[in-house]
Amino acid sequence: GRDLARTRRAEIMLHHSEQRWQLIAENVPDFILLLDEGGHILFLNHVLPGWRKEDVLGQSVTRFQPVEWHERVLDMVGRVFRSGASFEYESVGAGSPGEERSYVTRLVPIRDPEGGIASALMVATDITGRKRDVARLEYQATHDSLTDLPNRQSLIEKSLDAIERAEKSGKQCA
Repeated sequence: GRDLARTRRAEIMLHHSEQRWQLIAENVPDFILLLDEGGHILFLNHVLPGWRKEDVLGQSVTRFQPVEWHERVLDMVGRVFRSGASFEYESVGAGSPGEERSYVTRLVPIRDPEGGIASALMVATDITGRKRDVARLEYQATHDSLTDLPNRQSLIEKSLDAIERAEKSGKQCA
């Protein structure tokens, strides 16, 4: 009876632990995926609008990125499995249908009990809004708010760039 009670208590604790992690994963705005060595999706916490989890599971992670990123992303996944190291990179991927978004992506190895790499954890944070805000601030810093023309700071920067290019090429600038 005592072993049965201990086993039941362990099952209840495991169930509560799984519920907590599921709640965290489902409510984090980042995309959390588990990938196999070939870059196929084994788990994901949520999907993009217009997709269903069952349609995404088993698909290559590259399906949600522009073609020019496919080789690079699969290489990064392979590097996690080969080296056991974690990596972080900036990439472009899908957003709402027809929309590209910018992401900071982290890839981390998940080890099995023997120390081998069982899968790769991919966490993608959407930084599109942040990049848009930085671009807007950079524009505001170099343009007059009333006329929308380049301001003095912009003129100085462009003049210094022109002088530097002229010095490197041996030409003069006006």
